[in-house]
Amino acid sequence: MNYKVPEEAKILVNVWAISRGPTVWEDDPTFFKPERFIG
Repeated sequence: MNYKVPEEAKILVNVWAISRGPTVWEDDPTFFKPERFIG
């Protein structure tokens, strides 16, 4: 992946979609599990 991004460009990341994605979490991403967030 070789992207050329202009110097003044604004990059938006859809964090909500990433955090809800089943490919990111091993189990159900819609269920709150505090151990996910403990270092």
